[in-house]
Amino acid sequence: MDEDYIVNLPADPLEAMLVVSDSLRVQVAIKDKTPAERFKLCLPYFAILCELQNDLTNIIVIDQPVLGNQFESNLTLIHQYNQNISSQVRLELETRSTKSDIKEIDKYTELFRMHRKTSFSYDVEEDELKELQDRINNIRELIKLATCFDEGHRLRLLKKLEKLQLELHKKMSTLDGFWGLWADAGVALGKFGEDAEPLFNQVKDVLKLIAQIQGRSEGINPLNVLEHKKDDKIE
Repeated sequence: MDEDYIVNLPADPLEAMLVVSDSLRVQVAIKDKTPAERFKLCLPYFAILCELQNDLTNIIVIDQPVLGNQFESNLTLIHQYNQNISSQVRLELETRSTKSDIKEIDKYTELFRMHRKTSFSYDVEEDELKELQDRINNIRELIKLATCFDEGHRLRLLKKLEKLQLELHKKMSTLDGFWGLWADAGVALGKFGEDAEPLFNQVKDVLKLIAQIQGRSEGINPLNVLEHKKDDKIE
């Protein structure tokens, strides 16, 4: 195993576990190696798999094997462990995918309601829509490059951005996700200080535009809300 293998693992821990599990399965099944050689090839994948599981103990509930002094018995333990890991990870990914698909029902229901004009919507102009997309892309790059976030925090923020982009339409039923992004940026600024300031400023620019859209649709000036939320006002 080389460093590129580790660097190129998926950011999502479950997806990373599946990749490592498949790699480990290949190593265990090699026929033209001695048990000692196969065991040595398996060890890096086994170690990474255990470490990934340690971060997901509330999801992947499997006892990690205690290895002994015999290569053959160790390979058997690793193989059994890997099979159990693979089964649970695949089940968890399938469950997550199903939940995501079910959530699409609400999305399309809301889209249909807006089409029939049966629910209130915020009208977003074409240039506003393009600017929002561009700014969200900028925020995504800042999050990817930021060194102040741990991997879990980074992944959560990126998923929120992905959800926001999926919700961007010329007619939107809610802007709550954008105000939630403002709250996340405020927390990051308070926790990480200057390191998070570029992200905070980009989010602030997004909220200027959202304030414009909301103010036009509701006949109010939501900039006042932002001024009360943060000492650092939008000017």
